Amino acid sequence: MLAALGPVALGAQTLGMPMLYHPVMRGFGTAFDAATDDSGVTSLAVTAVTTIGHVKVDSTSYPLLNVSVTATRVGGRAPGSGLGLELALGSVYVVGVSRLSWQGTRRLYVPMTVTIAGLVCGNQRKIIELYLLPVWSFERVEGPSGASWRPSWGTVNAGFVLEYRSGFGFQIGVGDPGHDDGSDPYRRSVLSVGLHWSPHSIVANAGSQLPAGKMKCGVGP
Repeated sequence: MLAALGPVALGAQTLGMPMLYHPVMRGFGTAFDAATDDSGVTSLAVTAVTTIGHVKVDSTSYPLLNVSVTATRVGGRAPGSGLGLELALGSVYVVGVSRLSWQGTRRLYVPMTVTIAGLVCGNQRKIIELYLLPVWSFERVEGPSGASWRPSWGTVNAGFVLEYRSGFGFQIGVGDPGHDDGSDPYRRSVLSVGLHWSPHSIVANAGSQLPAGKMKCGVGP
């Protein structure tokens, strides 16, 4: 059971953090994230997540498709705003798209990932996950001199998630593009922290299949 409780939804695009983990088993969920990059630029993101369709594994229902919508606000000396959409198919294949206005330019940003295994520990009160996500990113920049696609690049995201049976949870994520680009808000090392909530938590959805006492660990997804 724990192996099947791996990443369920990836949503939120704080500046420089292509994808964050916000678990939603069914119905809807919300999340709030705050991030800062290695140059001191900060951003805030508010996310709404909903599920479409379900599949059953060992009598437990899992979402077929998660749809996330994110609004981002960039603060500090370089204000800006963005709006993003993300689709997660089968909790594994994820693609996002966002539009950001920042420092006089508009950016169309498209991150994609395939979820890899992570460590999951849980009982009937809470669940904890450590995860790793390789992300491939594409970006189109529209400025005064015209519009063009930038060379694509890879990013590695890592994070920690804690979720309680009530549906409330916390998440911490870090992203590293390998080498920073001071002129591009998406190509910087970043740290993000946040909280999320859903009325149908992972713990409640798993029910009695999770241990009542000591937490049990496994590898997912």
